[in-house]
Amino acid sequence: MARILVVEDDIDMQDLYTEFLLKANHQALIASNGEEGLKKIPRFRPDLIILDMGMPRYNGLHLLLSLRRIDRNVPIIIVSGKVGMKDDIEIKLCTQVKAFLYKPVDLNALKKKIDEFIPSFYTVEKAVAEEDRNFITKNASTSCKPAISKSSSMIGSLLGGCKIECLLGEGGSGKVYRGLHLAMNMPVAIKVLSSDSIQDVNEINRFVREGRLLAQITHPNIVKIINMGHESNVYFIVMRYIESENLLNIIKAKKYIPYSIMLNITKQVCMGLSAVHDMNLVHRDIKPSNILLEKATGIAQIIDFGTVRGNKEDEKITEDGYIVGTPYYVSPEQCLGESVDKRSDIYSLGCSVFHGLVGYPPFMADNPMDTMISHVRDPIISPHSLKPEIPPNFSNIIVKMLQKKPQDRYGNMSEVLEDLDKVKLG
Repeated sequence: MARILVVEDDIDMQDLYTEFLLKANHQALIASNGEEGLKKIPRFRPDLIILDMGMPRYNGLHLLLSLRRIDRNVPIIIVSGKVGMKDDIEIKLCTQVKAFLYKPVDLNALKKKIDEFIPSFYTVEKAVAEEDRNFITKNASTSCKPAISKSSSMIGSLLGGCKIECLLGEGGSGKVYRGLHLAMNMPVAIKVLSSDSIQDVNEINRFVREGRLLAQITHPNIVKIINMGHESNVYFIVMRYIESENLLNIIKAKKYIPYSIMLNITKQVCMGLSAVHDMNLVHRDIKPSNILLEKATGIAQIIDFGTVRGNKEDEKITEDGYIVGTPYYVSPEQCLGESVDKRSDIYSLGCSVFHGLVGYPPFMADNPMDTMISHVRDPIISPHSLKPEIPPNFSNIIVKMLQKKPQDRYGNMSEVLEDLDKVKLG
């Protein structure tokens, strides 16, 4: 899966590119102007850039000139309605520009250009992506579950312009249904707050907060929200539906995840969390069951944003003394009730990756309290020492993510990605 940065201000074109690239098994990163695109290049290190020229403020030419100064070796395909671009002297001097296409863009021609400049998307990684899809497909079980008495009343009903078709799953605070968005004629996932939870104002606040936060984050590795609302005393969030399985269920089915597949998943989750952290937010509940893997593409998506908070937020949604997160994956600072920042998510992701690679979490005990004490006190065991087939440098990354003190971990997800990109496959 190649990372392709689309620098385009037109929202309809952004949606067109995103759908097109996902179908081509590439990851679309969207920037609305040149300035935003320039910031995303060092953070996400795209393999190719699709660039519009006529944007307000910091346009495509400004981006090209900036790239030329910092000598970024990334191929660029210009797609624009402006005629005569090939003869522009400043564009000619930008050696990264490999092709010119005019709007309305011919997607078949664009695909040929992408394939030309990212040939087979590096044979090894393409093979791994195919392995991902096969692996997920064999172990996915996102079929509808038989409706039980408590949920059967929702089946067939209308909610937020969607017809509820079947139950996908349920948790402590609510249920998730598959439905059909009638106006858009597309399948959707509908998260509904349980009848017990609507008696608790804190649960309602968390639920509403989750929907509002998801609406602010646009990223291929974050579940996409379509709508949210409150009808007939039912709180709901409508999201894009994907045929998928969560990472925890796949681990249970296969006992562990091959390191080549886990490496790809880890990179994607890092990029999704980087988008969350860029908004000065912390997820606080990263765990395998909150990572969905799409069957068709192997794309990972982070879900469940009900526990997200800002780095310096004073509001307390949960009661004092309540530890947010799941004991197997919480950071030492969460266990101690201390303030958390993005390095806490790095720790939780490290626990999740360890679980995927080895088959069990890094710290386990007979009860939640002892498990949290283990997070605070017990040393981390290298995954490589438990499974020698795991590359030592991949193992070292996980060990660094799982350091007890936040200052001893990576400072941000970009640093994690930089080291992950150095892990060799095969």
